[in-house]
Amino acid sequence: MLPQAQQTIVGMFCQVNHLEPAIVSSATAEIIANVEAPYGLFIEMLDPSGLATSTDPVDGLLITMLGRLHETVSGALALLALGRFQPAEVLSRTVMGSALSLQYILAEHSGARLVQYFLREDRA
Repeated sequence: MLPQAQQTIVGMFCQVNHLEPAIVSSATAEIIANVEAPYGLFIEMLDPSGLATSTDPVDGLLITMLGRLHETVSGALALLALGRFQPAEVLSRTVMGSALSLQYILAEHSGARLVQYFLREDRA
């Protein structure tokens, strides 16, 4: 990634998360840029794909789940930037569990699996 692009992405991330860009190490900045860039591209592609205006509730739930997953990742990255490694680790475990759940739902018959996922979560 070009340094200027990385700097712009990290600057936007810091603004959204109320962080000073100066506290972000170069290694953390690289991680932030590599996480935020693909998510930003995904969001940009929602309109042309028609997913953003889909009337299928499964699409809406999956997009919402992905958005929440991204927010959790952002929280972990913000904690990492602040040097709060233990809370960042806890959130990272949550991210892994959520990502695996989302991958399971998307594997096949996502409507049925999505319902199954929420029924299972409701019983927990």
